[in-house]
Amino acid sequence: PDPDMLYGKSFDGVATEISDIITDMRDVIIRGQIFENEMTVTKNGFKILKLSVTDRKDSISIKIFIKDGEEELPDKLKKGLVIEARGKVEYDNFEGEILMTRVSGIRVSKTPLSTRTDNAPKKRVELHLHTQYSDMDALTPINDLIDTAVKWGHKSIAITDHGVVQSFPDANHTWEDLWKKEKAKRIEAGEE
Repeated sequence: PDPDMLYGKSFDGVATEISDIITDMRDVIIRGQIFENEMTVTKNGFKILKLSVTDRKDSISIKIFIKDGEEELPDKLKKGLVIEARGKVEYDNFEGEILMTRVSGIRVSKTPLSTRTDNAPKKRVELHLHTQYSDMDALTPINDLIDTAVKWGHKSIAITDHGVVQSFPDANHTWEDLWKKEKAKRIEAGEE
């Protein structure tokens, strides 16, 4: 038995990018990171585990009907885990979206997801950036956006939330923390 298998039968094959998936595809393999794990119990007592998975380009949900003896499955399939799953993709009338159902196997992926980078020699300045405080427009906290800009080598960003300034204090705290770290590095290196 495959020690990486978390559910179902072992499988081989190449993963399809989630953005390339269309309705009614049989026997599809996807690879992605779990960002949501939700267990529901129906009126009839059926237990349904819904996993939301992203490959950082697109996302899809996986629906698994939990049988007796599989109650530990939600604990195995935690947020942040990178998995490969094999199953059928079809339109779910109840959810109103395309889902992976009839899952035949899920295993831990040995290959981590790639992270986006900005390799441009001349970095841009993001002049239109919304945070979680822009109602119905964005969900990302400002500290995550600033961390990404720093990793990508961007020197500045412009917060353009809709008529609010609630993200400014968080942005300032994040900037102060980053500056303290940078200052400590420079002092350790003998720079002024």
